[in-house]
Order: sequence, then structure tokens, then C-alpha cells
Amino acid sequence: MLKIYQHNLTEQLTQALAAVMADRPTDMPVLQSDMILVQNPDMAQWLKIELAEYHGVLANVEFPMPSSFVWQVFRELFPHLPERSPFGKEQITWQLMVLIPRMLSLSEFAWAKDYFEANQEGSHAQSLLKRFQLCASIADLFDQYLIYRPDWIAQWEAGEQGTEVPAEHNWQPMLWRALVESLAPAEASADSMHRGALLKNAIQILEQAEPGSIRFNKLPSRMSLFGIVSLPEQSMLLLNALARHMDIHWFQVNPCETYWLDIVDEKTLAKKAARYDYSHVESLTEDRYFTVGNPLLGAFGQLGREHLSLMLETLDADWIEDYTEYPACNALGLLQNEIRQLHTRGQFEALSAEQLSTNADKLVLDANKPCNLQFHICYSAMREVESLRDHLLGLMQKDNSIEPNDIMVMVPDVALYAPYIHAVFSGVGDEPRLPYSINDLSSRQQSPIIESLLHLLGIPQSRLTISEVLSILEVPAVLRCFDIDEEEFDCIKHWLEQVAVRWGLDAEHRQQLGVGAFEQNSWYFGLQRLLLGYAMHPEQGYYQGTQPFRHIEGAQAAALGKLIHFVERLSEVREQLIEDAPASAWVQRVNTILNDFFAAEEQEVRVLQQVSEAVERLTSQAQEVEFAELLPFELVREQLAQSLNAQTGSQRFRAGSINFCSLMPMRGIPFKVIALLGMNDGDFPRRADPISFDLMQAKRRRGDRSRRLDDRYLFLEALLSCRQHLYISWVGRDIRDDTEIPPSILVSELRDYIAEAWVLAGDETLDAKLAAERVLRHLTYEHPLQGFNPSYFQVANATPSYSSLWSQALLDAKQTDNLTAFVGAPLFSDDSEMSELNFAQFESFLVHPSRGFMERRLGVYLEEVEQALIDTEPFTLDSLTAWQLKQDAMTDALQGIEFERFELAHQSSGDMPFGQAGLEEIERAWEGVQSLKQHLGEHWPKRLESQFVSVEIATEQGPVRIEGELPTSVNGLQLQLKAGSIKGKDILRAWLRHMLCCASGKDLPYVLLDQKEGIRWNPVTKETANQELTKWYQLYRSAHDQPVLLIPDSGFMAADMMLFNKEPSEIETKLIKSWTPDPFSQNFELSDPYLARCFGELTARLPEVMAISEQYLLPVLEAADLRRPKRARSDKYQLKHSELFAGLEEDL
Repeated sequence: MLKIYQHNLTEQLTQALAAVMADRPTDMPVLQSDMILVQNPDMAQWLKIELAEYHGVLANVEFPMPSSFVWQVFRELFPHLPERSPFGKEQITWQLMVLIPRMLSLSEFAWAKDYFEANQEGSHAQSLLKRFQLCASIADLFDQYLIYRPDWIAQWEAGEQGTEVPAEHNWQPMLWRALVESLAPAEASADSMHRGALLKNAIQILEQAEPGSIRFNKLPSRMSLFGIVSLPEQSMLLLNALARHMDIHWFQVNPCETYWLDIVDEKTLAKKAARYDYSHVESLTEDRYFTVGNPLLGAFGQLGREHLSLMLETLDADWIEDYTEYPACNALGLLQNEIRQLHTRGQFEALSAEQLSTNADKLVLDANKPCNLQFHICYSAMREVESLRDHLLGLMQKDNSIEPNDIMVMVPDVALYAPYIHAVFSGVGDEPRLPYSINDLSSRQQSPIIESLLHLLGIPQSRLTISEVLSILEVPAVLRCFDIDEEEFDCIKHWLEQVAVRWGLDAEHRQQLGVGAFEQNSWYFGLQRLLLGYAMHPEQGYYQGTQPFRHIEGAQAAALGKLIHFVERLSEVREQLIEDAPASAWVQRVNTILNDFFAAEEQEVRVLQQVSEAVERLTSQAQEVEFAELLPFELVREQLAQSLNAQTGSQRFRAGSINFCSLMPMRGIPFKVIALLGMNDGDFPRRADPISFDLMQAKRRRGDRSRRLDDRYLFLEALLSCRQHLYISWVGRDIRDDTEIPPSILVSELRDYIAEAWVLAGDETLDAKLAAERVLRHLTYEHPLQGFNPSYFQVANATPSYSSLWSQALLDAKQTDNLTAFVGAPLFSDDSEMSELNFAQFESFLVHPSRGFMERRLGVYLEEVEQALIDTEPFTLDSLTAWQLKQDAMTDALQGIEFERFELAHQSSGDMPFGQAGLEEIERAWEGVQSLKQHLGEHWPKRLESQFVSVEIATEQGPVRIEGELPTSVNGLQLQLKAGSIKGKDILRAWLRHMLCCASGKDLPYVLLDQKEGIRWNPVTKETANQELTKWYQLYRSAHDQPVLLIPDSGFMAADMMLFNKEPSEIETKLIKSWTPDPFSQNFELSDPYLARCFGELTARLPEVMAISEQYLLPVLEAADLRRPKRARSDKYQLKHSELFAGLEEDL
């Protein structure tokens, strides 16, 4: 007996199923389980929850998939069948690996021979991998033939080519016959047969036997099917024959209560009208056989239509139909009812051109209320997820009956959105957190262990970049295996960056990769520097041209040893994997890697088991077909990756949480709220790359699987499964240039339907086109580029943000009238602790008071954004490295170091380009310093030494002593050299040092030089210097208690303009311009996190900047000696060397 229950609501079918389960036949054994056939595990999980809620408890119920159930039936009818089919895709793949090389001599396989020979310059491993990929494609195609074209298979096995096979594809029947001969010899029994033959024989046995005469051992006396919307015709025939011997209840969702199997979409109808002329048949002209009905059902419902058509033609069943009206109180419900009734604007026929030009009979929407079907346009996937979270929080705030488990979010590929989902829904700080789960991630996507294992298996062809190697090491299971804690890992990462490790094990490894044999920036290069730095005394020099890294001490040696052990194991694994090996050896190889690199915790053990099972399955399949060739690592890695990608993780739909999943066929599970994200043009419907030799493409049949039809039908399922709110979003604006990006064609079709069928209240009399634009505008929400946009926090915003983080940030930004609120009152300073100061700390604090206040007084360190690891050796010098090179050249020259040592130090540092390019950079930096040395002549210091200086100044708080080291004088002057151009910070440092020298009684001029210009200050009296230091000490004292807006670079720029009597408005304009972001120049004050945290927008603090610059920095420039030749510029405080030393010679 076969009964088919049809309803438009899945919930009603669930109640009918529960009633059938409760009505247990008296002859059914007490302990016999119920069996419910479902299309996917997600439907099974949802049914378990619903049925358990209905019955109070659910136990002893099986939920097999159709394919596994069919094999169960085969094993009942043919007891000697194995647990798995010998004609599985993986078994066929490996058998083809053996068969195809033997058949390359045949003319029918000339194409395959050409395909393999096209890559003769590649390695044997690459050739074998190409063969494996081709065999896997053919195996997948043959598997589809077994399901959807069993008649072809039967013809081929009978020795016929069949009319469907073009001459250029005659190789397919030949290859199939050879495959059957190898997997199922003629003398074999049914236990070696494939599904096509088994289906035919099983149907024949079931139909020929008397009804009820066949009793099954492991199958129940009744079974149910639930929510299946696509089943091959042969499987339907099997179920029909099986119903003669057991009770089968099929619960089928039907979106339409009227007969709709003859409807087509408008495009198809137009094609038929163009192809066939019905004008001579009056009845067809007046009442055509094909009609549109509801355009959405016609456009999206072909998969379900074909499935219902096959059911009607194939199944001998009792049909029980019941339909329920959707709630008509909202727009979504009315839309669903029109689909259920096969209507558009209340009528069955397609709308005429005259009707489309009017607003008559349209669904009227309240323009003052948000609709429960909404479209959201965002700039990025991240913004889609952020906007969705705010929308869901708003819904749950307005309707307390909506809980997290009432919400389903679907995307074309959930793996692409998983990082954004974790970032947004996990919550940060006080942000509201919503419980969520992400389904449909493969084992590989869920486990970093699998990803790192695949990296390890690819080591032989890897460059072993620092980012790749550290990505393996930072996996928690790997860190545990090598006993490296988080602090040690951070230390190791810092060391490797400092010693400039970039890529390559050593010179030999690089030579094998074909890029030349050199050590610089390799792992050997970096580890050698680290080891020498620990082993050698700090005063020892270089060892065989290698520069030791001097910053490893004491217990840090343990972390270095662990790093070396890890790199040695990588090298050993690489050497092992380079060699091809028989299939049997790969189990031991992979298991050795698992044991040597991963220390799994209890919850990770299953992941290691999955990997071991996958590699064992691979090797056993190769051995079963007696594949004797050696397997390269590329093939093993490819097969493992495919196998682990195909295995989904253990996480299924979880009660009590928002469920995120991929848009999967046959997932018509009802939810109160359904959100569809990523509805982008080109991403959905998803594209399936066709195989050129797929014969099913030439002539499609009803029931054939199609990615395009699957996606169209699941979009329809989403429309009909939503009970209260439907949310659709896509990336509709280019984040770079703001150009408009169209949505998925399915979304466009839905919007076109709405434009034709809906109208806003009050717009009924408007032009139809204008009314359509207004209704779409009412349903569409365009989100700003950033989540902190102020519009989100306005009362009238229809899509408000619930982010407390951004809300507080905007409130802080608006408090421009009380910016000192960062520190409500000055902090207390102990006078006894301020009575003695180290000059270096005093100077450093005043150069950056905001940073000094936050770090020294508050203990707050605003770390810079972590930079990405660099995987390539330097080819040119960036600006920072070039400046450091010049500075090092200046320092070494002042210390009397010879060029050879300077060259060796930098060539062995790893920071220079390799070879001649690096040497030229080093020589250029040294020559620049030598040019300055030659220009200074006798004023160039012979040796850089320091002198201790101690000064006592009188302050309001009492006497204060300042002590520190300063360079010695040279030929009657204090000289400070700068490799780069002179900045405001350099001027302030020079002035403070000059004042300290003068206060200590040294009556000498002070000169600050870069390689082109300089500043000269004449000596001042001891009393004047003391007064100046006291003034700066009071500023230091103030900055020590609360932030002070002293910013030397901008401040001296303002002071420079004040010095030459520029107008205040002109000074302010220049300051504002310097604080405006410019892609072609970098203002470090603009990006300084300490200034931003203490003062916010600098433009709001212009008066304070100007006042401090005038009070403290302008006197520094006024004190400079500006004597210059008459024709020289008179509006610049920096002098050329010739100008500066001309005045200096006069004084000396």
C-alpha cells in the first residue's frame, strides 16, 4: 500500500506523519523501528525535534537517505551483496586508473592520449595527477548514468552503442564494458552487480511476487518518506513495487493546490509560441495548453513540477490532499497565497499589456509600516552580516515570540561567510550576543588540523614561506605537540621577523625549486643567526660572515630549541614525501605525520581518525584494483582533500540558536524568520562547469539533476517556508567606486513580480511605472559603507544599529566641547619622585607627551596594527629601511667603524636586496655620509664619545636635578647629525640638549645637521638655560598629570610661519591641510593612536596647538642664528651648510 499526503505546509505534514506513527499496526513487532526516508540529515534533525515535541519522546526511529535505503533493499533481496557497492565513484575512479592506460592504443581513445601527451614536459607526478582527475570526472559521470540513464547502461552492456552516443564519444560504451568486465565478471552473481542492474532485477522480483508475500529481515513492515522533492524515476519504480509488500506513507510538500504541471515561465511560453504556430487551431488559440499561472511558480518551480509529474505517472497510490491558507494579514502571506492558488493579481491568466499599465487589483501595502518582505543592499559581505544582526535584534525586540531557533540564515556558500558570522555574532565587550551555529562546513573547513595536514603534505612543492610555516605551527595541536606555549610562539615569530627569514629551507632547497642557490633570508640563514646569537659572547664579532642575533638569553634558549626541532621535522617530512611510494606505504606516512605533528585533545581525536580512515580507504581502493604504480604526494594530497571536503562536520541544526547554512537543495524547513544573504549576480544561481563529454547535456530528461533548477526551486522553498519575515540581501554597491551591482537574477525576477503585483496605499492613481518604482523603494534598504555611520543612530532610521560600541564612539566624537573629559582631573604626582630626572626620559617624554602620559602614568600601551608577515626577500628598500641604513652609516662613521665592517653587518642582516643590488644600496648610504664628512672637514668628530652632565634647576616644587649623557664637543661646538631630513622632534631634542649643555656651564654653540641643511644656536648664559629648562620642566610636570597638546612636527611648522609673520588664518589652513589624509604622503601625527585617544580630532584643537606652539616652540626658532648671505632666502629657519658654517667661522 502506498499513500501520498500532499500539503502546502511542512508543519501540517509533520502532524500527519506523527499521527501515522501513533497509529501502530497490531501486527508490527513491538521493538521494530520506524523508518522515515528523508532527503538530507538536516531535515532528519528538524523532524526529530518536531516529532519529539509532538509525542513527548522520540526513540527507535531511523532516518536513512534514499541511496542508503535503496542499497538496504538490494541487500534484503540479494543477501550476498557487500555493505557498499563495488560500483561506487571511488572504486570506479581507481579501476579507470588501471584501464585507461591499457586502452590508449585504440583509436577511440586518441583524445585521451593527446590529453596526456599535451603535458609531457611535466613530471610523472603531474601526469599521474592529471590522469586521476580525468578518471574521477569520468567516474562521476558514469555514476550519474547509473542513476538517470540506466537504459543506456543496459544497451552498452548488451553490446549496443545506443542512438544517444555520437561517434566521437564511442569510447564511453567501450570503457563501460571494460569497467564492468573488470568489476563484475560474467560468472559473478548479483553481489558484483551495479545499481542499474540491481534496480531492474529488484523491481522485477517485487512485482512478480504476490502482494505481501515477501518478508524483510531488517526492513520494517511500514515506512515513510518526508519532504523529498527530487527522486530518480527508477527509484520511484522501486518504491512503487515495494509498496506491494509493505505500507509506505509519502508526505509531499506541494506549493500549489491546483493542477500546475502544465504551467511554464513567460520566457518558455514565448519560445513555444515562436516555435509552433497554433493559429490554425481555434481551440488552442483561445485556450492554450501551456499557461503562465503564477510567474514565480513558473519560473522557480520546474524541479518540483517535474517531480510531481513523475510521481503521477509512476506511482500507483492513494492521494490525500489538504491545503491551508497562509496568513493574509501581511504581504508575504498574500504572496504565498497567490502561489498556492496559482494566481497573479487574483487571476489565473497571464496579465495583459493593458493590465500591466494600470494598478488595478494590485496588493495594497501600507506605506507607513515596514513590510515583512525586505531587500537590503550592502557594500560587502561583512556589512551584510552586520546589518542582518541589527535587523534580527530589532525583530526580537518588537516581537518577544521570536527566539533564536526560529531564525534560519542561508547563503550560497556558508564557508565564505563563516569568518564574518563569527566576528559579528560572537559579540565584543558589551555587544549583544546572539546564540548561533554554522552548518554545512566540511571537516576541512571546521578543523585547522586538517588544513595544516594538507599544508604538510604539500611541503615538497612549497617555498616554505614564513607565513605558511607559522600558519602550521600556530595550530593549537601542533603547538602542544612541540610543547610551545603562546608566549613562546609570539617570541619565535618576533625572532624570525628580526632575523629576516622569508622563504626556503636553505640554498639546496632553493636550487631544487629552480631559483638559484643562495642562503640569505632562508630558514637556515635565520636559525644560524639565532643560534650564534645565543652561543657567542656579546663582544665577539661575526662568525664566518654571519651576524649573530644578540637578543636571546637564558630560558629563551628552550623556545629556540623547540623551533629548531620543528623546522628539522619539516625538513625530514619533505625529504620523505619527495619520494613516490606504493599505496600501502602512504598509510604509514600519513599516520607518522599525524603522530609527529599533532597532539590532539579529546574533541580533536575524531578529526585524526577521519584522516586515517580517509587515507586507509584510498590505499585499500588502489590495492583492490591492483594499481601497481607508485603514488606521488600530489595525488595523495588531492584525493585526501576531496575526501575530507566531502565529509561534513558533525554540527547540525541546533535548537536554541540561529542556524546559518548553505543554500542546499531539498531544505524546505519552515522558520518564522528566513534570511538569504549573498544573493549576488553570478553567485546565485550557482554555476556548474559542464563536462564536455557529458552525453546527458545533449538531451535532458525529466528528473535530471540541474544545479540551476535546484537553486531556483530552493529559492521558491525559502519563499514558501518563511512564516513571518523574509530578509534578502546582496552586495549591491562596489566598495571602491560606489557603482551599482545587480542582484541575482532570481531576486530581480521576484522584484519584477512585486512591481507588477503590489502598490503602496495612495499610489493607486499614479502611473504604473512610477508606482512600481515607489513600492520597490519602500521594500529596499540601502546600508551605508560603515557600521558606525551616524544615520544608524537617528530616531527616524528604519534600520537602526544596536551596536553599543559604535554608539559610544559617536557620542565620544560629539563631545567636542569637553574634550579634556579623557582625564576628568589632573593626576597626582609625588614631588619626591620628580626631584631627580633622567635626561633621556625627560627628553623622550616631552617629544611625545601623549604617549608618555598613557604609558608611564596609565600603563596603557596602544600597540600598532600587526603587520602581515613578509614572504619574499627584499628587492628594493622601503623608506624606513633606507632611513635606518643611512642612520646606521652615520652612527658607524661617527664611531670610526670602517666601511668593510659596515658592509658586512648589513649584507648579513637579511634586510638588504641580495647581491649587487644590496651592495649598491649600502655603498650609496656610506658615500652620502662620507660626502657630509668631507664637507664638514675639521668639524667632523673624530670619535663619538659621551659625557655625563648633571644640572640642578629651581622650580615651584623645589630644586630638581636633571642628569644624563650628552655627546662631547667637537672643535668648540656641540654637533648633532641626522641621516634623514630634520623633523620637529629633532629640533626639540637638540634644543633641550643645548640648554642642558649651557646650564652645565659649557659655553658652546649647538649645531643640528642633516645632509643638506642645519640649524645653529649660539650659547646662552647659565641662568638663561636654567630658566628655559625650568619652563620645560613645568610643562613636563603638567604633561605628567594630564595630556598636553604638544606635537613637535606640526607645532614647529606653525612656529616657523609665526617666525616669519604669517597670518593666523594661513597657519591654520596649512595645519588643517597637513592633518587631512593624503594617499601620496604620510602624516604620522594623523595616524598616531595616542594623540587620537587623548584629543580626538586635531582640527577641533587648533587654538590650543597654536597657543602651545607660540609659547614653547616659537622661542626655540627665535633663538636660532639666522645669519645668511644677502641673496639667500630669508623666510626659512634652516640654513644650508655653507651659510651655517660661514657664520660659525666668524664666531670661532
